[in-house]
Amino acid sequence: MSVAQTPTEAALERRKQERAMGAIIIIAAFLALFNVSSVNVAVPRFIQEFNTSVTLVQWISIGYTVVMGVVSPLAGYFTRLFTLKNYFIMSMGAYVVLSILSGLAPNIYLLIIVRGLQGLAGVALIPTTMIIIYSYIPRHRQSLYLTIQNMSLSLGPALGPVIAGLILAAATWKWIFWFNVPLGILAIYLSLAYLPKEEAHTTERIDWLSFAFVAVGCLPVLLSFSLATNLGFTSPIVLGMLVGGSFFVFCFVHRQLHLTNPVLDFTVMRNREYTLTLVSNGLLSMGLALGPFIFSIYFQMVKGYSPLTMGLLLLIPAIFSVGGAPVAQAMYDRMPSKTVIILGWVALCAGSITLGFLQLTTPLVLAMVFFCFRYLGIGLLGMPITDHGMRELPREKSDDGSTLINWIKLMITGLSLSVFTLMYEKVTAYFAATMSTEGATLMGVDAVFLSSGLTCIIGLVLSLKLKRLHPKDM
Repeated sequence: MSVAQTPTEAALERRKQERAMGAIIIIAAFLALFNVSSVNVAVPRFIQEFNTSVTLVQWISIGYTVVMGVVSPLAGYFTRLFTLKNYFIMSMGAYVVLSILSGLAPNIYLLIIVRGLQGLAGVALIPTTMIIIYSYIPRHRQSLYLTIQNMSLSLGPALGPVIAGLILAAATWKWIFWFNVPLGILAIYLSLAYLPKEEAHTTERIDWLSFAFVAVGCLPVLLSFSLATNLGFTSPIVLGMLVGGSFFVFCFVHRQLHLTNPVLDFTVMRNREYTLTLVSNGLLSMGLALGPFIFSIYFQMVKGYSPLTMGLLLLIPAIFSVGGAPVAQAMYDRMPSKTVIILGWVALCAGSITLGFLQLTTPLVLAMVFFCFRYLGIGLLGMPITDHGMRELPREKSDDGSTLINWIKLMITGLSLSVFTLMYEKVTAYFAATMSTEGATLMGVDAVFLSSGLTCIIGLVLSLKLKRLHPKDM
């Protein structure tokens, strides 16, 4: 016979469960992006180890992110089909196993294949943590846990290069992948012990036609973004993949709007506040996409710093990004979410636009101030721009809302990387005939930052249209 808990014991048990779910969120959000930035540091080692080209090695990261983009629209559906607990455990278990296999890969081709499969597992980590927040965390603490998730998402790319550099200095590249294993196992244990059990939705059926539309649509679109970097968007191959893929994505969306039980419920976009923040999340992703790429060019090709020095310098603005999240949380408790969002966009606009006027003579200290402003804006925006919209949706729509946000972010990130890379190359080539190599390179960097600043201005304008809602009243 079980002994009934006292109210105090029940409250302590709920807090223990909540803290465990917080740990799950931290681990999953960190691992979701850590393996992208950490792998990039090891590119020279992979080239040497497998005696191959940089173009082929890049597919270790491209394959992972492309597969995530293809499968991301299905995350909410799988959550309903298998239940959140089962889907998370299956995904994290697969992520751990594929991390082990990545380190054991005997050649570059098998490593690329395993990493693509790992993208199938990794795609669940971000949306499921959001669903945990909006399904199981008490309403008055959801913004706090979303802040924790955003801080963990920032730590992944920030610490990835540092951890990977330390690993490569002391051990083989294999440990970059094996680093995931103990963290993943801990997340699985906590999930088994503390995530609530649910019944799967018996009305859910596998809609193979929707799956086909997603695969045939998203795959060529995302691949066209990657190929456009080398071939350009005017290439017949790129245009064909982009137009053809977009047609099937349209077919997927159209089908979901006419299904009784859609794979992804796009009717959440009928909520004005959610849709405004969804678009804003896409614009924020455009700004974030250029970071690792353009910062590497500026610090190494313009300023002449080593990769290690660059990594250490970037830790400074990364601190502002991570630190901006708790600052946003503190402000969120005292003022309308719209105000916090506007302040975040202002900081991001100020940092991006001022970076667009860098000169060869700009002191490093001043450039770092601009970088810090930019990262502070990112830290301030991450939580409120998502929470403002998600709080407008009913609990049963949290899986569709979080899945749609994640999908848009992944697609926009892929597009932005291609567009900004091409812009950088075109501007640099234009000025190469009349300026030094460093000067032409800097003009390309400035053009990218200015373009990013313009997208941030659009985000700022959109934020002015949000309702003035206090989180405590939402």
